[in-house]
Amino acid sequence: MEAVFFGTLLRELSSGMGVGKSAKRFSRSLAKTIKPKRCDLAKTLIGLKNNIGGSFKVHSLSDSKIVLHGCQCPFGDPLGHPELCQVTQTVFEDISRGCCKGATVEITRSIARGDSMCRVEILAP
Repeated sequence: MEAVFFGTLLRELSSGMGVGKSAKRFSRSLAKTIKPKRCDLAKTLIGLKNNIGGSFKVHSLSDSKIVLHGCQCPFGDPLGHPELCQVTQTVFEDISRGCCKGATVEITRSIARGDSMCRVEILAP
């Protein structure tokens, strides 16, 4: 399911179409299929990225915060294209909010912005 979604998403990005509807539709259906536990949410989010060529792992996990690190972008060489990070943030937020009301996602480090790795922080109250 993830590969089909991201294939569609990449086609929409390359053609200049908006991705909001596809991202929201996919993330809402996925959020309904996972348990609302922090560890399940973390596994789902890294699974999304790793299944399409990324290399993400859980750095830390607590009752209120999940921190993910990535050393390989699933979008290939993203340097100079931080808009790709917005796709990740939007999808992660939609999925996280489906599991944890009020969740927020912040990408504090990004390969696309020239950092050596990606750092994604999910605050899940």
